[in-house]
Amino acid sequence: MDPKKITENLESREVNIQGYKLNYLQLIVFVSAIVEIVACFLPMYTASVLGYSMSISYISGDGIFAILLAIATCACVYFKLRPVALGTAFIDLILILYACTLNLRNTTYGLVKLGFGGYLLMLSAVVLFIGALLAFMKGKQ
Repeated sequence: MDPKKITENLESREVNIQGYKLNYLQLIVFVSAIVEIVACFLPMYTASVLGYSMSISYISGDGIFAILLAIATCACVYFKLRPVALGTAFIDLILILYACTLNLRNTTYGLVKLGFGGYLLMLSAVVLFIGALLAFMKGKQ
């Protein structure tokens, strides 16, 4: 399908949430940002050594930056600042993918594994970026 038709279809349908009208594209971005914020508090890394186990959440590292970028992306999509929304979503995606993949590769002997929060962070960051990209493509018309 044509991405412009998908974007038009998503922006033509609206949902009313306590007096605020949101189109489906904004709703996708908002829900993925909420999932990303929740995922920052879930175990991102899990380490097991000699029977001892420890989990680390993303909020103890760069999680606050990811939360701020997700909120900024939501605000930019809502106020139709589409190029800025795409930029903040892209920075958020790169930050999270770096933390979940490249940073994990630098650990020793496979003792550290990616937890549920890491997978949820990656998924929500990708959906947030796709939503911002679709909003940006709508603005290009």
